[in-house]
Amino acid sequence: MKRTIIGALAVALGAGGALSGLLASRAGASGLPAAPPVAAPPVAASIDEAPAPSPPEPAPSAAPARLDDGPPTLASEPPAAAKTSPPKHADWKAASPVRLTRSNDARCSARRLREWIRIDCDIPAADSVALLAGSRAGVEVWTSELEHHGAVIVFPVRRGDRRVLQVNESAGKYGVDPSALVSEAWVEGEDIPTITIQHI
Repeated sequence: MKRTIIGALAVALGAGGALSGLLASRAGASGLPAAPPVAAPPVAASIDEAPAPSPPEPAPSAAPARLDDGPPTLASEPPAAAKTSPPKHADWKAASPVRLTRSNDARCSARRLREWIRIDCDIPAADSVALLAGSRAGVEVWTSELEHHGAVIVFPVRRGDRRVLQVNESAGKYGVDPSALVSEAWVEGEDIPTITIQHI
């Protein structure tokens, strides 16, 4: 019975310091083996001593935006103020493609020589091109199936210009139907002109 009591006290109170020696001496006096020392439970670290959390890993930097490989816009090299002569038909073979302000008609593409713009619309049934509004100065239009395009529009781009042209498709005995609308305007005070093509 004494052994049980002494063992329980040793476990409950710990065996360190003076208490541990006292228990050992009493156990020896009673002829009982001394209880083995019991290690004191570890003391939990205080909140202040807790290690600081590691900083988060930096997020990988975003890949640089890919540059557009399409044709240049008029903003990259606005037309000069000087007026030049209209290009000859053969000159257009060396003309560079140009991207217009807006276009939702994949049938039409644009090229540029100096301040001159040529628009080719691959509309096989193109019957005519009408100037709906604006200046006729320098404007040239034609339709031809021999060059594998339906309509061609050539015009200069100069400050103060405003014009709207319409490509019409043949509707047989019913006349013509509008097919594409080309608009060009260079408002005073603007750095570049606005040229659009709309599929009708």
